[in-house]
Amino acid sequence: MHLAPITAAAASICLAGLADAGTVYFDLRGSGGLADSYTIVSTDGLHELTVTAASRDFRGNLVDARVGRWGNGMGVVHRHWDSDHRVDGSGYDDMLLFDLEMPFDIDEIWFSYVDRNDDATIVDGNGDVITSNGYELDDLRIGRDFYSSLDLRPAELETDLFGVMADGRNDEFKVTYLGVSFDDPIVPLEDVIATPTPTAAGLGLLSVVALAGRRVRRA
Repeated sequence: MHLAPITAAAASICLAGLADAGTVYFDLRGSGGLADSYTIVSTDGLHELTVTAASRDFRGNLVDARVGRWGNGMGVVHRHWDSDHRVDGSGYDDMLLFDLEMPFDIDEIWFSYVDRNDDATIVDGNGDVITSNGYELDDLRIGRDFYSSLDLRPAELETDLFGVMADGRNDEFKVTYLGVSFDDPIVPLEDVIATPTPTAAGLGLLSVVALAGRRVRRA
């Protein structure tokens, strides 16, 4: 079924408003223009997110695309008749792909360039729609304000890689922030190294190794 219980609320895009306990935030705004990929450090400085892009052609095949980073967020540009700097579904269906290389829960996604016609679809690395906790994450209404957000917590989606796709000709937006959380506490490696007692250091190192080995998906 579709994600009717999940609400898309207008959001004031500023870090002061992103203060939920346990949520880690990535600010996707900035500069640099088009690139093959971007590495984004979380606002707490502890995590790195890799962002790439792809587009789905008229036959359903994924083609190479470039991710763009600008002041109002990230978009997608490909070389097949695409002059729009946003994630858009006019022609090919654009998608931004987010990879943390460890399992995480998607909490919220913030957007810009939103109008009343815009929907977003949550996909896996192959561009296929994700279904989680009984929710089909397809054509989710973002909102109608220029800056809007989508709360995905009711879907309880844990993954290590996902994409945000525009799959309708009237869908176009940029992605400005991503909020995620982790089931297990993250132990910074520098804290493990700095721990003086062998027992504590061993336990911390085991936590890091366990997280590194948990590249699994539940969808």
